[in-house]
Amino acid sequence: ICYVWHALAGYWGGVLPSSETKKKYNSKIAYPIQSPGNTRNLRDIVTDILEKYGVGVIEPKKVFEFYNNLPSYLASCGVDGVKVDVQNLIETLGF
Repeated sequence: ICYVWHALAGYWGGVLPSSETKKKYNSKIAYPIQSPGNTRNLRDIVTDILEKYGVGVIEPKKVFEFYNNLPSYLASCGVDGVKVDVQNLIETLGF
C-alpha cells in the first residue's frame, strides 16, 4: 500500500506557470492574504512565505482537468490513496 501527501494546489507552492509540463493548466502566481484573526493567533512560516512569494494557482476552467489528471497519474505510479493538505489556502486567495 502506498499513499502520498500533497497540497490542495497540487504542490506545496502550487503549479509553476513556467513549467513546460504544466503549461496546459494556465497557472498564475497569486498572493494569499491571511486574515487578521489568523495572524494575531499564530503565525505560520509556510503561509508567510506563500504570502510573500506567491503560489501557482490553476486557471479555474482547468481545475477539473488538473484534479482528474493528478490522481490518474499517481494511480498509474502505484499510489493507492492521498492525503490532501493546505486546504486553507483557498480562503486566503479569495475563492
